[in-house]
Amino acid sequence: MKNVLYISCILCFLSFQVVAQSIELSSDFRMASPFHEPDGANDVVRLKGGDFITLAKLKGGLSGKADFAIERNHGETFNVLWSKIISIPATEEFKDLYFNGKDLMLLSVIHDEAAKVTKLISYGYNIQDGTLLWTKELESYAVAAFVENDRRGSVKESFIDVICEHTTPSFVTPFEYKHNIRFSADESKFVSYVFDFSDRMLVANVSVYDNAGKLLTKGKVNIDNGYVNYGMYINNRGELFIVNANAAGKVNVIRMNLETRAFDVIEIPGSNYKKDELLVHFISDDVLYVGAVELSQEKLIGVTYARLNFKTMQLEKTVFEKFEQSVFDLVSNGRKSNKTIKGEDNWMDYDLSHFFISEAGEIMMVLEKRSLFANGYPHIAPSTFDKKHQVEVNGHVQAEGILIVSFDRDSKRNWVQYIAKNQVYPSTDGLNTISYVVDNSHHSNIRFMYATSESFDGTITTINVIYIDRSTGKIVKQTTLPNESKLMIVRDYTLWEENDKLVIVGRKGITGKTSAIVRYKL
Repeated sequence: MKNVLYISCILCFLSFQVVAQSIELSSDFRMASPFHEPDGANDVVRLKGGDFITLAKLKGGLSGKADFAIERNHGETFNVLWSKIISIPATEEFKDLYFNGKDLMLLSVIHDEAAKVTKLISYGYNIQDGTLLWTKELESYAVAAFVENDRRGSVKESFIDVICEHTTPSFVTPFEYKHNIRFSADESKFVSYVFDFSDRMLVANVSVYDNAGKLLTKGKVNIDNGYVNYGMYINNRGELFIVNANAAGKVNVIRMNLETRAFDVIEIPGSNYKKDELLVHFISDDVLYVGAVELSQEKLIGVTYARLNFKTMQLEKTVFEKFEQSVFDLVSNGRKSNKTIKGEDNWMDYDLSHFFISEAGEIMMVLEKRSLFANGYPHIAPSTFDKKHQVEVNGHVQAEGILIVSFDRDSKRNWVQYIAKNQVYPSTDGLNTISYVVDNSHHSNIRFMYATSESFDGTITTINVIYIDRSTGKIVKQTTLPNESKLMIVRDYTLWEENDKLVIVGRKGITGKTSAIVRYKL
């Protein structure tokens, strides 16, 4: 599971061009629908022996039923070993695909707005031949009417949530019906939680499962008035951690026992600025990091991170890096180098997309500027969920520059790097064909991959891999991959590298009606 690296398309003009790759093998597979849900499931699972499984949408528009194919592909030849067709109604949406070591698991949400019920379903498939072994209903909740209450606790919207609120309602799972799912670091367990907005206090129904879908514990969590929930996480023991923040920048990280309701809290103090886009990274079952962007009047002014130890109940470290003028100049000059980017940066809409901590304690934070726009809506930004936000628009997603900030183990900033880009795509596709993927596994280089379009019809013509030196932050190489098939790299599809070979899976052409698996010789 989670061998998926999120891949997408971005535009960048950089030096150090190297064209040294060749296509070793390419094989088409089916994906007959151009309508890839903006909040769709992970679509590729790589198995230990090298084989991989794809989940591809064959048929379906912005409403009505859809057909999907689950296929196992041979890791060397890319030949299809088995294929299963699944038809689902408009009220069902696949959430996640993973292999738990025994069965192929497919999590799915049924949002029945007529009956006002939301369900989380698990399908188990035989990894050898694709036979459906069982279907389980993991949880079911009644969804009561939304109650307006400005003082109640709230939930932070992700950028994907904002896209879904402004697209065709039947195309996505409504926010109140959404099962939020996160896996433990070792992928042995996952937490699912659904928010209830029907009372004066915000409540979340929370369940923890092992990766076979067995319920381990469940309970309710209250979100305090005046606080925004930024997510719920579990460690490898299955213990629940709740991350809440208020407008003054104070963050409460709460470890809670769902059965006894006993809890511990470590507070990250507030400041003059707002902390936003919070992400959590576990070092162990007791030690975790929280990263965030710092905003002043909704504009990015820096980043922050903290180390929390729940064994000693200590806030061991908190670091605030306020950007100086040289950082703003770096971005400004980068934007000017890309002729497709218009105007000065307003420093709004920066997402903290990745938050890495090395074994040596080095930190890397990666931000991307992401915007949703439509006629009559000059600025649509993630806020906290409100029923009034759900307005269908004919919108587009714009993904601009990537800002990378590196810190050493002593919390001193190593370097800052910026990749200028500009990519616009219909919002019904979400981030599936824009944004980027970062590979942080290499010991000396950090590698970014993206696809670019230089044609008027938006057809993808170039795939780039950028190598950034881990110690200096300098771009040491940019490799251009052949792309005769005009392959678009899909965010929830995958990339992996081994034995001087690079494999990517993505859609072909602007309509995405055919897909391909391509192996490059490096």
